[in-house]
Amino acid sequence: MLRYLAGAWVILAAEAWAHGQAASALPAQEREEPAPQAPDQVRRKPSRPRFDFRAELAFAYDDNVIKLDRAQEREFLDGTNPEAFRIEAIDDIVGVMKAEGDVKVPLLEASSSTEIGGSAEARAYQTNTILNHEQYELWLAQDLGAEDRIRLEFSLLPELYRRELRDTAVGLFQSAFRRETEWIVDWRHLFGRDLSMKPFVGWREHDYNSLYDFRDRAGPLAGVDVTVQAGRRVELSLEYEFSQLEADAEDFEPDTSYRQHEVEPGVVVKLFSDVRAFASWRVTVREFTTTSDLERVDRTDVKQRLRFGAEARLTDHWRTWAQFDASWLLSDRPNDGATREETEYARRVVLLGVAYTY
Repeated sequence: MLRYLAGAWVILAAEAWAHGQAASALPAQEREEPAPQAPDQVRRKPSRPRFDFRAELAFAYDDNVIKLDRAQEREFLDGTNPEAFRIEAIDDIVGVMKAEGDVKVPLLEASSSTEIGGSAEARAYQTNTILNHEQYELWLAQDLGAEDRIRLEFSLLPELYRRELRDTAVGLFQSAFRRETEWIVDWRHLFGRDLSMKPFVGWREHDYNSLYDFRDRAGPLAGVDVTVQAGRRVELSLEYEFSQLEADAEDFEPDTSYRQHEVEPGVVVKLFSDVRAFASWRVTVREFTTTSDLERVDRTDVKQRLRFGAEARLTDHWRTWAQFDASWLLSDRPNDGATREETEYARRVVLLGVAYTY
């Protein structure tokens, strides 16, 4: 299946490049030059409904699909603990397909737009098909004048395979699946054309299959996202998020409750008129808050993710991009036992994609 998707990606990219070449061959007076645009945060107010659609096709190579540590990798490769694994390989090639659409209508007044939209994303693994999953998003946004915009977003990941975990009732390894849901409300305010601030609050839930009900977690989150236009070619951003999720564990069950801080600075640089580069560094500090689970008392995980890449506009409708992610986790586990959770790991993902926007 992925071979057919790869062929489709190559055909789409070649077609988009050919369209771009044809457009560039026209005399300057016959080419339709894009009008100057304000920063991304500034949205035009439509006088009638406007529809937007975006389709993406990408392929990724992931060298550690379920975040195994070194000892677990050796166990998998040696076959010394086969009941602890349902994956077929440590790494894999992933096909990513996404469709997104929205409609903007002037419901309240002519100078403000109301936006209703949604997206669906599917990930297909070439070898480890147990990891295949989908994710959905719905949102509703409303302009409040020229400087403010409020948005409500709901996201759902129906089922995601995590890994084999030991069933505390029978002592055997069983598959753990998780459903993830999230509600977020944010308020974006523009301070002129060069600065925007977006505080947000929300609610996050992780629901495991019935064998691992004690791992179900839920709790609030809050944060702020600041973006600065530093000249014509550079955009800087800084995001902070706090969340605290409480698990449904009894005193005698593993307790995965935690408090978490996340910080992500980022930069986007416009290299040429149709090419931009981006980079970000996300640091997550997770402190486990249990007082009854001796394995997790005083445990702190520090996860880091470095991301960089570039995006090029091929035509008015076609774009392509390349992205590299490197993530790793360091864990201070003073009371660790024989847990099969994510421990210290390193992971790298390379992604190539093409998108069509209408």
